[in-house]
Amino acid sequence: MFGEDCPVPTYADLDELERLCVHYLGNETERRRLVAKCNALVAEGFSFLDARATCCGFAGLAPRAGSSPGAVRRIDLRLLAPDV
Repeated sequence: MFGEDCPVPTYADLDELERLCVHYLGNETERRRLVAKCNALVAEGFSFLDARATCCGFAGLAPRAGSSPGAVRRIDLRLLAPDV
């Protein structure tokens, strides 16, 4: 759905999920780089309304009129660890 160049990590099973978690928890710089890429994905025209429409289209459904994807909030991650 997102394409080969999508920065969002995916996993096939719980073992792979655990390896990803351990990897990114142990590599803060790489994790922050990945978070920035994912944030850029949403900041540059990707919307949850578009994703919803795509998913509904796969299922042969139409999105319900008037439904809302919710609010998107961004925070400055430097607030959590200012020394990084």
